[in-house]
Amino acid sequence: MTGFICDGNDGARVEVLYVREATMPDRYAAMQPVLQAWLLNADAAFNDGAARQGQSRHLRFLTEKVGDGCGAVVKHVVVPKDSLKDFDPSVDAVRALGYDRNDRKYLMITESTEVCGMAEYSHDDSPGPDNASNTGTSYLRVDATAGCLGANAIAHEMGHALGAVQDSAPHADDGHCTQSLDMMCHDDKTPTPDCPEWDSKRLPDCAGDDYFNVAPPAGSYLATHWNLARSRFFHTSDTPSNVDYPRPGFTYTVTNVASGAALDIDPANGSTNDRKRYLSAAPANSASATQKWLIGYDTGIQLMNNDSLLCLDSANRSQKPGTRSYQEECAAEDGQRWAYLPHTDGSYSILNWLTGLALTQDRPDSSLMKQQVYTGAASQRWRVERIADPAPLGGSGTYHLAALSSRDAVSAPTNSLPGAVVTHSPRSTATSQHWRLTARGQYWQLKLASTSLCVSNNRTTTVGGELTLRPCAITGTDQQWTMTRIADGRYQLVNRLSGLALAMTDGDLSALQQQPSDAKNRAQIFALTLD
Repeated sequence: MTGFICDGNDGARVEVLYVREATMPDRYAAMQPVLQAWLLNADAAFNDGAARQGQSRHLRFLTEKVGDGCGAVVKHVVVPKDSLKDFDPSVDAVRALGYDRNDRKYLMITESTEVCGMAEYSHDDSPGPDNASNTGTSYLRVDATAGCLGANAIAHEMGHALGAVQDSAPHADDGHCTQSLDMMCHDDKTPTPDCPEWDSKRLPDCAGDDYFNVAPPAGSYLATHWNLARSRFFHTSDTPSNVDYPRPGFTYTVTNVASGAALDIDPANGSTNDRKRYLSAAPANSASATQKWLIGYDTGIQLMNNDSLLCLDSANRSQKPGTRSYQEECAAEDGQRWAYLPHTDGSYSILNWLTGLALTQDRPDSSLMKQQVYTGAASQRWRVERIADPAPLGGSGTYHLAALSSRDAVSAPTNSLPGAVVTHSPRSTATSQHWRLTARGQYWQLKLASTSLCVSNNRTTTVGGELTLRPCAITGTDQQWTMTRIADGRYQLVNRLSGLALAMTDGDLSALQQQPSDAKNRAQIFALTLD
C-alpha cells in the first residue's frame, strides 16, 4: 500500500478515529483496507484539485509504516452508550478520552447510523493563518449509514472542517455552494452546472472562486478571504505530485497482475448487454468493447462497461467473502461503488464499498471472479490503464447514441421522410440507428447517415416539443447542438435555437423531446459509440 506522505505525527494533523459504542459491531480490523482506500481517495480529491493549477495539496494525516508502504493511523475508540446519538455527545465522548489536541482535526468514522456526516464549521472568512478553521481543535464525523460512508463524505466533511463554504463566498448556500458540480455543492441547486463533468463532483471548487484555489488571481475573493488551499492541515508544494490514479470520466482496461487476464463480461448463456451478467477474467484483447471500462461517479467511483452501459455491482447485495460481481443498471448504491488502494508497483486493489472486500481472480487459470478478504496478493492487484476516448467527436464513421437512463438508441423510422419523428429503440445494427456528426463551427448537426436529414426541434422553443428529421441546412440553428462533454463518449446535447436539451422519453418508440437542461439527468446524457 502506498499513496500517503509518511512523515509521522509532527505539527497539524488529521487524526482518524474508528468510534463505536460497546454494543455496536466491531469491524475495526475488517474495515482497515477499505478505510485506508477511502482516506487515500479523499486525499486524492483535494490533491487533484490542486494539480489543476500545477501544485499539490495532501492532507496531513497522522501516519505510520505498514510493511513496505505507509498508512493512516486509525485509533479504535469505544465510547459510552448513547454517545453516538448525535454529533455533540460524540465530540464530548472522544474529547473526554483525551482526543483534544489543538493541532488536530479528529475524523470520526463511526458504527452509528444516526447521521450521514457532520463537521464543526467556523464562520470566519479572514484570510490569514489565524483563521478559526486553521487553529484549535475541531471534529468531523461520518457514520456507517448506507449511501454515505466513503471517500465522498469524508472529503465533504473535511471541506467543512477546513472552512468551506463561507457565507461571503460568491456562490455560498448555508455552508455549501450552488455552482456545481463539486464536492461541496448541492446537486439539486443548479440543473445547469458550471462544471458538468463527472470528475468535477469529486473535486473541490469547480470554478476556483468560492473556497479552494492554490493560485487565486490578485484581488479575487479567494486572494482576500479564507482559502482552504492555505490550510496548515495540508502538505503544500508548488509542483504537482498527483499520481495518475484512476479518475472518473475516463476509459480504462483493467488486467490482473497475477494472470494478465482482463476484466470482462461473461458471454455464456445470453448477451453481454444483459443485466446480471457476471464479471469474468478473459484473455486481454484491445479490440474488445466489453473489456473497456468507463469510470463514473455517483457519490463514489463506479465502473461502467463501455459496451453494455451497465455498472459493476456486488451480486445480490451479499456481503460474504466469495461473493461474485455482476453488471446491473447503474444506481446510487454502495454495491456499485468501488475504492482503489494503490500499491508500490503501480497496480491497485479494487474494494467494494458495501462489502469491504477486494476484487479477486481466485486462480490464474480460471475466469471466475469473486470478492475476497483483502490480502494484497497479486490475484487482488490490477493494472488500471487509461486508453483513448473510444468515441471522440468528429470521427469519420457513424455513431450510435444511447441514453444512459434506458440504454435505448436514438432511432428514426424505416425509410424516413422529412417530418418523421425521432424515436428510440433497443440498440441494434439497423441503419435507422446510425448517425453522423457534422461540425458547424462550435456546434454539431446530427444527421441520419443513410439520408440527408438532420435532427431538428422544428424551430420551436416549446418545452416538451418533439424532435423530427428535416433536410440538413448549414445555417439552421434549429439543427445545431452544443455537445457538452460529461465523460469519455458521454455528452449532453443542447439545441442552439431553444437552449433546451435532447431528452430520452419512456414510452416504447415514443418521440424524443427537448427539455430544460439538466446535466445530471441520465435521460439527457447520451453514450456515443463509433460503429
